[in-house]
Amino acid sequence: EVLENGCNVFFMAGKVSEVINCLERLSALKPKEKHYYRELNRFYEQNRQYEEAHNTFKKIWDEKTDTLWDGSPATAFDYATAGEYAYFAQDAERAIANLEKSLALEPNNPNRWSFLGRCHSSIGDKKAAKEAFEKALAVNPRFIPAYYYLSRISGFEEGDPAFATLEGLKGNESLNIGDKSNLGFALGRMYHGIGEYNKAFENFSNGNACSREHSTALGYTFKGPGNRAGLKQSLQLMAVLYSPENRKRLKYKGSSSNKPVFIVGMQRSGTTLLEQIMATHSEISSAGELTYRAINHRELMI
Repeated sequence: EVLENGCNVFFMAGKVSEVINCLERLSALKPKEKHYYRELNRFYEQNRQYEEAHNTFKKIWDEKTDTLWDGSPATAFDYATAGEYAYFAQDAERAIANLEKSLALEPNNPNRWSFLGRCHSSIGDKKAAKEAFEKALAVNPRFIPAYYYLSRISGFEEGDPAFATLEGLKGNESLNIGDKSNLGFALGRMYHGIGEYNKAFENFSNGNACSREHSTALGYTFKGPGNRAGLKQSLQLMAVLYSPENRKRLKYKGSSSNKPVFIVGMQRSGTTLLEQIMATHSEISSAGELTYRAINHRELMI
C-alpha cells in the first residue's frame, strides 16, 4: 500500500523515474499481479527505456498463443506496441513480425506501414521498405513521415505528383512542428535528387529551423534552449581537440582495447560513410546505426 501510494504521489509530481522504482519493487513483491507490469511497461516507454519496456511487455504477453496475461487475444495495438519495443531494442526481425500481424488486423493505418518501412530499412531491405512506405501513402497521400523516409531510400522523378502534394502542405497551419521538419527534409532530398539544388537548400534550411524548434521543445539543447553561443563554444572546443597538430601528435598512440567505438555526429556530416569505410577492415565489425545515443541524450549531451 505504501508503494502504491508512492506511485501516485510521484506520478502527480511528474517524477517518472521514482514511479518506475516503485513499480519495479511492486512487481518483484507481487509477480502474479500482472497489472503492475502493464503500468511499468507504460512508464518505461515514457522514460525511453525501450529495451526494459520490451522485456516487461513479454511478461504480460504470450507470443506463442498471442494472448495477454488475462487470456484476452492480442489486438492490433498490442502487436504494434510489441513491434515498436522490439525495434528500439534492436530486434528488427521480431518488430517486423509483430507489425505485420498488426497490419493484418488494421491495414489502413499509415503510421504502422511507415514504421514497418523503417524496420525493413534498418536491416538493409530497401525493396520491402519502399513497398511499406508506398502502402502508407496509398492509405493517406498526405502522410508526411512516409515521404520523408521514402526520400531517404528512393529518388523521385522530376514532375512526380509528390512534389505538388508536399508543396501544397507548406502553408498548412494544422501541421505540427515535427511534420513541418519532416516536410522540409523530405522536399530537400527530393529536389536534391533531381538537381534543383537551390530549392533543396531552401527546404533543408526550413527543415533544420523546424527541427531546432522541435528539439528545443523536447529538451534536446546545448546548454539551454536556443543557446547558439553554447553550441559555438562546443564546436570551437572540438576544433581545438581535433586540430592537425593534435592529430599528428596522437598519430601513433593507438589503443589495444577491445571496447566498442561509437561514431557520433550531426546528420549528413559523414558518420555513416566513416562507419562503412572502417567496417571494410578485416578486424572491424559494424553494428549499424544504433538508437542508444538518442535514448540517453540527457546523459550524453555536452
